[in-house]
Amino acid sequence: VIGPEIQEFNGEKYFLYGKYFRRRGKLFHRVVYEFHHGPIPEGFAIHHRDHDRSNNQDSNLEAKLSREHHSYHAKNSDHTKWFEAQWRGAAKWHGSEAGRE
Repeated sequence: VIGPEIQEFNGEKYFLYGKYFRRRGKLFHRVVYEFHHGPIPEGFAIHHRDHDRSNNQDSNLEAKLSREHHSYHAKNSDHTKWFEAQWRGAAKWHGSEAGRE
């Protein structure tokens, strides 16, 4: 790691662009995973185990089925947590005397 916006691997620098480090269209975490494990199987995504997109060490990366990966992140997103809190509040109100009326 060179800094918070640049990481280096095998003599090449990857730059933070959006949420991920990239170089010439390649996502850094995928490059690291493929270096250690070979090609990523079709239908798989590379997941950061500790949820820190700047931690691209091999020990922090794992291949997950894309549908499981997306489902995991959808269930754990801030938007989903907000929606579930709203739903619980509404369910509680509907169960109250005022809500039943």
